[in-house]
Amino acid sequence: NFAVPQPQTLAEPITQLSVTSFTDYLACPYRFYLSRVLALQPNDDNATEMDGASFGNLAHGVLEAFGRGDLCDCEDAQVLRVELNRLLNRHVRQRFGKRPTAAVLIQVEQLRLRLQAFADWQAAWSASGWRIEHTELSFQEKPGQLMVDGKPMLLTGRSDRLDINEA
Repeated sequence: NFAVPQPQTLAEPITQLSVTSFTDYLACPYRFYLSRVLALQPNDDNATEMDGASFGNLAHGVLEAFGRGDLCDCEDAQVLRVELNRLLNRHVRQRFGKRPTAAVLIQVEQLRLRLQAFADWQAAWSASGWRIEHTELSFQEKPGQLMVDGKPMLLTGRSDRLDINEA
């Protein structure tokens, strides 16, 4: 007896879309309609672990804080590992409190391993002359544009990171 929502004609056309929303639309227009137009959300009160979005948000939060911090141009991988661990621990406490579930702790350790590998890469990247210029840079003021049915569709979003090398 479940009625499947059928797409309805919109009162106003969509004139602006984030890059993530556009990706969602390309993956499945119907799911895009359900989540982005009707604003339907999955219902799960029993979540004991992070879903992909939560895991990604945690990683982005740590990397954003790192990119804006004083050690972002450090060339010592060990110093970077310590800083990334500190930032990860802080973000985990903020999001999950003092006693995260066992599943979350396993996921945190998986992210910690990724961040340790990132520390090695970042130290070498900095040593070769690259510097972090921006993290989570929004391009809301100058969005991209696609023509859809002869009308402009604005694409908004954010760049994870922009680096510069003076050489």
